[in-house]
Amino acid sequence: MFSAWCDAEQSEVLLSPRRITSIRFDRDSVEIDFTCWCGHQGATRDRRVRRGEVTSARPTAMLGRLPQPA
Repeated sequence: MFSAWCDAEQSEVLLSPRRITSIRFDRDSVEIDFTCWCGHQGATRDRRVRRGEVTSARPTAMLGRLPQPA
């Protein structure tokens, strides 16, 4: 599974690998073309991390609230 932005739905969608139509690699990134569940054609690009490079995690939306400390 991977997440991608769908312009037609104006939201991030979770897609299975079967939704991938092509993958292109270049020196600094990977571009994935996909077909969303709604039928919209889109593309997403991820920067490739090089060996020894430190990156921070990409923030994600939290589902629900964390329990508050007592």
